[in-house]
Amino acid sequence: MNVLPPAGPAFLTGRPVLAKVIRNFGWQSFDKLFRMGVGVFVSVLITRYLGPDRFGVFSYALAFAGMFMTVAGLGLDRIVIREISKDFSRRDVILGTAFWMKLAGGVVTFLVILAAIGAFKPHDTLVIVLTAAFGAALIFNALDVVDFWFQAQIRSKYPVLARNSAFILVSVIKVGLVFGSASLLSLALATAAESVFAAAALALVYRWAGNSLRAWKLDRSLARTLLAESWPLIISGFAILIYMKIDQVMLGSLLDNRAVGLYAAAVKFSEIWYFIPMGITSSVFPVLVDYFQGQPAVFFRKYQNVFNVMAVLSVGLAVVMTFASSRLVVLVYGPEFKESGPVLAIHIWAGVFVFLGLAASIWTMINGYQKFTLWASLAGAAVKVGLNLLIIPLYGIVGAAATMVASQAVASYFFYAGSAKTRRIFIMMTRALFMPWRFDRENRSGPLEGR
Repeated sequence: MNVLPPAGPAFLTGRPVLAKVIRNFGWQSFDKLFRMGVGVFVSVLITRYLGPDRFGVFSYALAFAGMFMTVAGLGLDRIVIREISKDFSRRDVILGTAFWMKLAGGVVTFLVILAAIGAFKPHDTLVIVLTAAFGAALIFNALDVVDFWFQAQIRSKYPVLARNSAFILVSVIKVGLVFGSASLLSLALATAAESVFAAAALALVYRWAGNSLRAWKLDRSLARTLLAESWPLIISGFAILIYMKIDQVMLGSLLDNRAVGLYAAAVKFSEIWYFIPMGITSSVFPVLVDYFQGQPAVFFRKYQNVFNVMAVLSVGLAVVMTFASSRLVVLVYGPEFKESGPVLAIHIWAGVFVFLGLAASIWTMINGYQKFTLWASLAGAAVKVGLNLLIIPLYGIVGAAATMVASQAVASYFFYAGSAKTRRIFIMMTRALFMPWRFDRENRSGPLEGR
């Protein structure tokens, strides 16, 4: 296939950057595939153990806390990676400032989550406690800045090993809890504990790589600069999580816990594939930044290749999952969850726009179009909430899946056609959807060859 570079060590000889990108993506893919394999087993075990009703309570609390995840992170991820890539000598100042900002954001977000869930479910003590457990985990995500440092160097091996050590430990604990007939609260605490263990592992691997957390410094001026650039990303990220997670919250309010459980079971199979575009974009982002700054013409050719790969992978996956959904859900979860099949057959198509949208975010981040991202996300959230209010009472969980596809299409695809700054990206995405075989014909060597 022309989209992919030829395999083999000989092809990588003399192309150190491409080799580094491929190795980096390999580690990220291993991370996600390993998590997907183990995570699916553990998730299926928990889902079958809890059943639709109790799994609905668990999923509701997890989704409610999850909506605030980007607020806690302050939208700093790509900005910090970009700043480190520009000037490695300022590592300690950039990382230290980002750490204290994320720590403060996590604490404030936790308090907001407590207040919000108390207002939404004032008489449901179990949901409040579960949500509080999931919300507390966001505080420990401040040490994700260690991951940013390694990503800026295209060295994902170390954070992958660190995070997976925590993931394995927590997975073993969860399996033990299920076989021990544990309570919902015990499972929630185990889920939240993964963030604590991952933070400790990241700190250790950062030190093992010859760095010191004590060298980190807080620069208030830099913090104000980062916040001035990231605030649109905070709001847009919150909007994104609203239209990603609000389904389960609204299903719990408009229908019941069983509906939440059935829907969440289908969504797990749909969203599990999102590691693919995330791994691709994080691996190619530093290289595309270099192309954009030095070789604009080459940048657009390579960038089109990225869109083409995203389109081929996402559409192919959606077609397969559409036909296999009903049998797959019953086979994995059991007949209790047969109603999740049609939900998965529809929801999986939202992934097409997720894949393309993550690739498009490279353009908005490179050019500093954070406000565009903000408005696109708000548009998607508005479409999502509005359609849910109309459609969920009539069509239930199947309707919620359809509104997810619609909102993703608006935010990640159609909105790009409305601005002169991003219309070229809309055309590139359209070309990828309808003519993905027309990849970089001026350089048939592969998406990022030439480095």
